[in-house]
Amino acid sequence: MKSLQHIHEQALAAAENAALQAYAEHGDTGACGFGWVEVQVDGRSPKARELRSLGWGKSWLPKTLILWRPSQLGVQSIHVQEVGASAYAEKFNELMPVGSNLRAYPCSRYD
Repeated sequence: MKSLQHIHEQALAAAENAALQAYAEHGDTGACGFGWVEVQVDGRSPKARELRSLGWGKSWLPKTLILWRPSQLGVQSIHVQEVGASAYAEKFNELMPVGSNLRAYPCSRYD
């Protein structure tokens, strides 16, 4: 079974690669916005503590943690940010063991 840290690192790499590819294709053009990933988890659980140690933060939603800009690419294009968030969530969910009840969801909004 893969550790949560390993899954997080693999998902970060997927997000960065996807965002860099989108940036190379489209540049930092179009609408400005933000991209992030959310997971629903009890904030007192060991999984939540481990996620917070990996850079996840508390959301304004109950029992939700967020990872802001998972591509770690400093651009304003909402398209590039969405691509990175989607790639992170896809890789995270792919690597997460079946039955873990921990799923990542990509999110975005215009600035």
